[in-house]
Amino acid sequence: MDEQVINYLKTTAIDMIDQAKSGHPGIVLSAAPIMYSIYGNHLCIDPKDFENVNRDRFVMSAGHGSALLYATLHIFGFPIQMRDLKQFRQVNSLTPGHPENFITPGVEVTTGPLGQGVAAAVGLAIASKYQKLNNKIYVLVGDGDLMEGISYEALSLAGHLQLDNLIILYDANDVTLDGRLNKSFSEKMETRFTSLDFAYYQVNDGNNLVELNQAIADAKISNKPAFITVKTIIGQGTSVAGSNEAHGKPLKEEDIVNLKNKFNITGKFQIPDYIYEHAQTKLKERSNLQIELNDQINLDLLFSDLYQEVEELRISGGKILNRLAENNRLIFGGSADLGSSTKTYLNNLNNFSKNNYQGQNIWYGVREHAMGSITNGLALSGLRPFCSTFLVFADYLKPSIRLAALMNIPSLFIFTHDAISIGPDGPTHQPIEQLAMLRSIPNLDVFRPADIKEIEGTFKIALQKNNPSVIVLGRGKVKKQRNTRVAKVEKGAYIVRRAKNLHGIIIATGSEVGMAINVANELYRKRKLDLQVVSMPCRELFEKQSKKYQERLFPKGVRKIVLEAGTSFGWEGYVYNSKYLLTLNQFGCSGSGEDVLKKYHFDYDSILKKINKLL
Repeated sequence: MDEQVINYLKTTAIDMIDQAKSGHPGIVLSAAPIMYSIYGNHLCIDPKDFENVNRDRFVMSAGHGSALLYATLHIFGFPIQMRDLKQFRQVNSLTPGHPENFITPGVEVTTGPLGQGVAAAVGLAIASKYQKLNNKIYVLVGDGDLMEGISYEALSLAGHLQLDNLIILYDANDVTLDGRLNKSFSEKMETRFTSLDFAYYQVNDGNNLVELNQAIADAKISNKPAFITVKTIIGQGTSVAGSNEAHGKPLKEEDIVNLKNKFNITGKFQIPDYIYEHAQTKLKERSNLQIELNDQINLDLLFSDLYQEVEELRISGGKILNRLAENNRLIFGGSADLGSSTKTYLNNLNNFSKNNYQGQNIWYGVREHAMGSITNGLALSGLRPFCSTFLVFADYLKPSIRLAALMNIPSLFIFTHDAISIGPDGPTHQPIEQLAMLRSIPNLDVFRPADIKEIEGTFKIALQKNNPSVIVLGRGKVKKQRNTRVAKVEKGAYIVRRAKNLHGIIIATGSEVGMAINVANELYRKRKLDLQVVSMPCRELFEKQSKKYQERLFPKGVRKIVLEAGTSFGWEGYVYNSKYLLTLNQFGCSGSGEDVLKKYHFDYDSILKKINKLL
């Protein structure tokens, strides 16, 4: 019966790929026994109660194996119908080309970009330890996952933390999309993973269910994270078996017919009742103890005693974050070895480690790529996680930030050192284009607050919504502004200097808000030029406001100037022409912050002259 279920997993997934005329049959035929072993013999989950926080979790990191995953979920009783399988890779179906957790019941993590699933699974494993769950996190990976650098970072951390609830199964078929694996990859898996402090197991025949199940059983009782190499044959049983031709395009009709004849299976999308009964009965034999997690976010806190008249924004942000975390156990996170610089270390709370899984600080080490995806795994577990590094290194986290936005999860990314004014480290550390890059990601809110009051408002918003947020904080000292407001941040933009006789509007963000107010005050004293200043801590939130509010803030016919220490890209729609964009469109240089700003005409005197000339 086990073999028969496996055969129907294979042929059903192959039918899906054939009908769609698109997909990846190779992994279906190599990894079906692995999937059956996990779901049939080990996974503790109730397909009808997918909200049980203590459930085991399976992550298809090799996301191109989606057809096999959907066929498995269907046969084992998850709410995916045969009609959904027939709509594989079609618009509005429950079975998209790669697994999407917000579309398909039973999919834990959106995967596709290789390595992301591995790293997110490490986040799931960390969260389970922190939440005192007794579940296991199973992950199916391929060669691509293990070659991408993010997986090394994440698994290195998993070994360091001794996450014994993590089990990685490697579909080792020795083939990549372009050709034989040995053309690009020759690592010895046992050496690699034992050096990472994993328990290592190898299954020499991926069709041997006894050997496969024993390896998983051994991994489950290990006191270390486990890695299981399963030797398989890509496209097994077809004319393209063992070759890259089996990877990414539908099989020939002749191969499909021969497979079904070999398995004594007739028809297309035909699965006998006894197959469902056998698979679903096996899964029902196991269930995890229900555990209630009742933690809620408490934002009803006071912060005014933290306010200073002059302070670095990163320090203000750290103070707000610390108070929030001390009163909210769901807030959990860390930095890529920059906590002392980003000020995101939770000073009065313990560190998460192999000796204490209850700490709220996690030491990521210099692992920005993995840090972003691990944060996503934490968010998928119901936590309110954050991670931090310098803004210029947001590039390292871009794929993870994009997936957080796609999954609509509340990952919080805190970036500091936000302008060329950081000076001596030079252009490699001075962000110019990062704000524009981040703002271009749909469903991501990018906050650049002006002072501690706006920082307080930013955190309160970020911690109560579902989609991800970026908070960008400067290193330079700024004044607490008289007219900034905690509550106004939710509007995305609002007036911080009101003009009686409106001669123009300066739109500013972050540290430049104070500069804009000072410039406006000086021009009024010298010329009676009355400028309104609008702080725009979050452009995304402003653009969601009513048209009436937007027009009240920016009346038609009034000249507008944008002031921001980053590229002009994305601001064009706010101004009449590009000369009203006081931004930075070139890389900086090494020098003191003051000298760098002068060189690029972004110091106070230069900005004052530019605005005076424009108006």
